[in-house]
Amino acid sequence: MKIIMKWLFFIFLALILLSLIIYFSKENHSDSYFGIKNEATNILFGKSKNIKYTEKIIKKSGARKMNNEWKEFNFDNLEGESRYISKLAEKGKSFPAFEKYSIGQIKIYNDVSFVLGSDLNQAQQVVDILDAEKHEIAYLFISKDNGKTFKKQTFGHGSAQIIKRIKNTLFLDILENDTDKRKSFKSKDLGATWIEISPKYLTPKYLLNEDKYIHNINGGNKMFITNNGGESWNNVSSELQKYFDNSNKIELPIVYKDNTMVVYKNKKLIFFNIDNNKSEIKDISIPGGKIGENLKLDVESNELYLSIYDDINNPRLSQPSILYPLKNELVVLDKELQEIVYLKVANKYIGGLIKIKGVLVHIWTLNKGKNWNYEVLKHYFWNTAVGYGNEQIYLVTAVRKKEGIENGRYLAIGKIKN
Repeated sequence: MKIIMKWLFFIFLALILLSLIIYFSKENHSDSYFGIKNEATNILFGKSKNIKYTEKIIKKSGARKMNNEWKEFNFDNLEGESRYISKLAEKGKSFPAFEKYSIGQIKIYNDVSFVLGSDLNQAQQVVDILDAEKHEIAYLFISKDNGKTFKKQTFGHGSAQIIKRIKNTLFLDILENDTDKRKSFKSKDLGATWIEISPKYLTPKYLLNEDKYIHNINGGNKMFITNNGGESWNNVSSELQKYFDNSNKIELPIVYKDNTMVVYKNKKLIFFNIDNNKSEIKDISIPGGKIGENLKLDVESNELYLSIYDDINNPRLSQPSILYPLKNELVVLDKELQEIVYLKVANKYIGGLIKIKGVLVHIWTLNKGKNWNYEVLKHYFWNTAVGYGNEQIYLVTAVRKKEGIENGRYLAIGKIKN
């Protein structure tokens, strides 16, 4: 008994020493992304002090504290699903089924939700434990009732990487990571049924409408257009092609309307009409001393927006802002709310996740910055995929010490309150 107590004492001292070493590390931004420094101290001392500090910082910004309704899904109850057995299986331990999946993308269109990925974690365990080859399998999880239930679909060898939608037509891109081969599937009924499409019709890069796509069929910068759903292809006009050839100098175009693309260059928006090959240039106003990039289209409101930074080389440490260039509306987050992990624009919702002292915080506005709201996600740790739509936010996150929930990795869905 004395020997055991002696070893426990030395282990405890070693943990304290390790925590102090990490805590006093010279790394200036050790809270970034995963809050490594604070996670080390939290193992021994808990998070209450950091949560209080976080609340104090956020309240300075004037944001209101709110608590959204969250539900966690581990997929154990899905048909054909089973608990994820890890290297600890020989000790009788298992983990929620969701642990086996590597999720790369989450998309929500109205009330239909898509969670994409593969069973990479399980595949790696098979290799490690059984010393056998095991290729990851691509999966797609679909919910058509606002995340209440999910249906699992499998697409064989690979990982589900990209899903795109134009009205009721879906395109799904599968990548075989070990062979670098790609294959695509198409659905015309919101994912109820799928057909594999020819390699030269891989998931289109630009969807203008259900029949008109633009794609680089053979890779490279050469672009082609179809007006009949991929049955035949033609070169895009030379006037449009130049925007793709200069992609290393300017941002690539994005689809604005079913006959119009737009590109951002040197504080200008260039609108290009595909039907008549005419362009229109609009100057935009960037706040003094700041830099704009990543022009995107909010498909829910059909509004263009730019991310605005103080320092483009270190955007996460800049004061983050969103500019709606056509309306010259600027939405600015408080300077205290830096260390952005994720920022999303979707209709009325502008929100993101930040880390303060290792504590994950969800911040959002529903009126373009007139009022900000926040909630401390004290039971959630790091996130690897996020999606927003239909007044819901999806997180792939680790859950710890939440009543009624087993520690582990989950898909968490929060209902955003007004």
